[in-house]
Amino acid sequence: MSLFQLIICFYYKFIWPLHKLLYRLITGKSELERILESKGLSTAERCREIERCLNNSATPELREALDIDNPRQCDGIVKDLIKTKKLDDKNYDNLFISVERIRGYKQLQFEVEKLRKEKYNPDNTSHSSLLHDIWRTLYPDEELVSMVTNQWRSIGFQGQDPATDFRGMGLLGLIQLHYFVKHYVENVRSMLSHSHHPEYGYSMAITSINITSLTRDLLEQKILENHIYNTGNYSTDEFHKIFSYLFQEFDKMWLVVKPNIMEFNNIKANFKTRISIALLEPLCVIEYDDE
Repeated sequence: MSLFQLIICFYYKFIWPLHKLLYRLITGKSELERILESKGLSTAERCREIERCLNNSATPELREALDIDNPRQCDGIVKDLIKTKKLDDKNYDNLFISVERIRGYKQLQFEVEKLRKEKYNPDNTSHSSLLHDIWRTLYPDEELVSMVTNQWRSIGFQGQDPATDFRGMGLLGLIQLHYFVKHYVENVRSMLSHSHHPEYGYSMAITSINITSLTRDLLEQKILENHIYNTGNYSTDEFHKIFSYLFQEFDKMWLVVKPNIMEFNNIKANFKTRISIALLEPLCVIEYDDE
C-alpha cells in the first residue's frame, strides 16, 4: 500500500468520523441530510456525495444499500434509509433519484462488462448476422463472398477474419460497431471515406473497437458519471449513443490534426484527455447529433 493510500485510510478511519460528529453537533443534521438539502449541488454531485456517504458508513446495511445485488427495489431502499437516518419525508424525491441513478450506473457497468467478456463466435448466427448486416449496410451493391475474405479490409479490419479483431472487446465491440452503422449510416459512410484517405486514413473497424475500449474505460473510471447522473439515462442504448458520439468526435479530431497512422495511439490518448475534461464538468450533458 502506498503512502497516499495509507493517509486516505487513516483519514477515513479516524479523522472523518470526528469531522462528521462535529458537523452534526453544529448543524443538528446528519451528513446524508446535509447533502440532500444542499442547494449548491448538481444532480451528479449529489449522487456522488450520497454514494461516498453511504459507502463510508459504519453501518453494514447502509454500505450495502447501493449494491446491485440488493434485491430490494429503490422505493423500499429509500424508505429504509429515511427511517434508519431519521430523515424528513421531504427528502424522499432527491434520495430516490440519487439511489436509482447510482444503482443504474452500477448495473450498466455490469452489463457492459458482461458483453465485453462474451467472445465473438462465428458459428453463432446471432453474432455472424450482425457482422453480415454491417457489410450489407455499407456495401449494399457488393455481395460478401465469405465470412472470411479480404473484403473486410475495406471496412478497416486487419485481416480476412474480423473475429480476430474482436478478441479484446468481445461481443461489445461488434454490437457497438453494428449500432453505429445502423443508426448513423450516412455519417458512417462519410467516415469510411475519410478512413480511405491515402495519407491521413485510418482503419475504421479497428478504430471503432478502440473507441469501444475507450468508452468502457470512461465508464469504469466513472468519468461518464456526470452525464449519466444528470440525464438519468443509464441504459445500454445510451452507452452505445455515447460511443457513437465519441467515435464521430474522434473522426473530427483526426481530420483536423491530419496525422499518419503511426501516431494513432498518441492521438487517442490526447482525445481521451480532451474529452475527459469536458465530461468531468459537474453539469455535463452530452448533446448528440441527430441520428
